[in-house]
Amino acid sequence: MRRLALAATFVLAFSTSAHALLVQGYEADVNERFASGFASAPVANTDPNFLLAGYDLSGVGWRDNSTQFAVTLISPKHFLTAAHVAPVVDLLLPPTVSFLGKDGGVRSYAVESVSTLQYNGQNTDLALGRLGKAVDTDFITFYGGLFLGNTAADYQDLPVTLYGANGQVGSNTIDGVGNFDLLPFGGGNGTVDTVVSLTDYDPVTGEAQVQDGESGSPTFVRIAGNQLALFGIHSAVATGGGVQFTLDSLPFFSAYSQINNTLIADGYNNGWGVYVSGVISPSTIPEPASAATFLGAAALALGGLRRQRTPTRSA
Repeated sequence: MRRLALAATFVLAFSTSAHALLVQGYEADVNERFASGFASAPVANTDPNFLLAGYDLSGVGWRDNSTQFAVTLISPKHFLTAAHVAPVVDLLLPPTVSFLGKDGGVRSYAVESVSTLQYNGQNTDLALGRLGKAVDTDFITFYGGLFLGNTAADYQDLPVTLYGANGQVGSNTIDGVGNFDLLPFGGGNGTVDTVVSLTDYDPVTGEAQVQDGESGSPTFVRIAGNQLALFGIHSAVATGGGVQFTLDSLPFFSAYSQINNTLIADGYNNGWGVYVSGVISPSTIPEPASAATFLGAAALALGGLRRQRTPTRSA
């Protein structure tokens, strides 16, 4: 496990082509969500060795015109993805996203709108999408966020599951969380615009690294009761000193108020639920200002790396 204090030069990677998630010791029965048929007729991997066997992935869908790019439901009608790969809404011919339901059926939904979320008065790489109608929750789930505490240390070494293009999955642990100048890709502009997490790619069996073309896919934390909490959305990949890294934009810390207010305005009166100590609750989380305060201090290590790296490109 490498700490954020290491001195490295970063190059973030942009590509719209799909590449497989890098997984140490990859095995199809362990690391593939779909046994066959993705994306036209996907069949779920039911092998008991599958990394997320027993967990509900029905709320992770894909763009029908670019199937490597994922969308992750946070309500029956709203999804998150990376802004730089978000669907472009055309009212005459709306884009669609599809989900593999718990019953094995594929259901498709038109995307009504997509908005870029903001942090610190700046656009982030997080996009909030709204479907034209709610998904059928008898067959398709949605995910709460995650809050573990008011210090960056609360997230250090947190075990996570990375989801990649076409449904590949793998494990990693969080190296750090902090404020970051991510945008514009190509070097930033000197202004903090995102809260990110950082994972590196160690030679440990099962550990995963995001590749070019996997932006927008989720990072999950497995919690009690075989539940998945949404932690991050893949924004960028990086290399430095021969080490590869994944940078995720964190929706809870970057844009919770905007997400919550949108869901409430659209009739979801409890807003975006957040898992606190394994229990989903919309009422026991800190105000975003509190989160920004503790992450402001945590940003120093990431900020040092940011100033040392070369021009950026996204995942």
